[in-house]
Amino acid sequence: MRRHGFTLIELLVVIAIIAILAAILFPVFARAREKARQTQCVSNAKQIATAVYAYTQDYDEQMVPFAYGFPYTRLRMPSYDNPNVLVNCPLHSCRWPGLLHPYIKNFQIYRCPSYSGPYVFPCPSSTAGPFCEMSYGANYGVQYGILRIACVNNSLVNSVSLPEIPAPANVAVITDSNGSLLFFNPMEWPFDVNCDTEDTLNDMNSGLGNCSDRTRWYNVAGARRHIDGMSVVFADGHAKWVPYKRFLNDREMWGADIPPRTPVQNAPQCMY
Repeated sequence: MRRHGFTLIELLVVIAIIAILAAILFPVFARAREKARQTQCVSNAKQIATAVYAYTQDYDEQMVPFAYGFPYTRLRMPSYDNPNVLVNCPLHSCRWPGLLHPYIKNFQIYRCPSYSGPYVFPCPSSTAGPFCEMSYGANYGVQYGILRIACVNNSLVNSVSLPEIPAPANVAVITDSNGSLLFFNPMEWPFDVNCDTEDTLNDMNSGLGNCSDRTRWYNVAGARRHIDGMSVVFADGHAKWVPYKRFLNDREMWGADIPPRTPVQNAPQCMY
């Protein structure tokens, strides 16, 4: 009796079919995994958003400061017993993650599952303490930023307050970042370099680093991390996924309708 087996051509056809199916399915699986990570990241952002809103309710509708003082060696914060008295504050406790932490109590919330570095403060970090390997950044600026350093030398520059924001649901407070605690507000540091060859949009300020140095690429931050979009915490206390193009083009999202603030010179609360 003659026995029949697979011919070489038949084997090659089967291998080709498997390869085609793999080429079709692997991107689908990868996209599904990223979608799950995106969901987790948005969940983290929603918890941060809740903390931001709770902070504003506790502090007379004033947004959390990016930090309580600059230079950082002079960090002080209001005493819990007497807000008019400034007390020493460790660096990691006196920037926005530490200030929001009493409302969150989970260090993992500040880390996006889709980002694995590099970080400005990799763990372990004596500078950042437990707030290391951060992947969310604050909408920072001196005049136009939503979150600001409160006391710069002896001048007071508070963060924006809720009544100053015409449309809080449209203004970003915190978003995905490239391993940094901040991204520079484009109202003060315009996007003037294209770091992304997949489009023709300017997405970085050349004075703040270069395209190859990812931890200095603050202004594009995590803008394309989640399927051409990013997680954003808004000033009204909600959070959602936002497409990349809006990140680069929507000036209202960065607070263009909010009047710029002039620092108060020699403010008593900053004289220390």
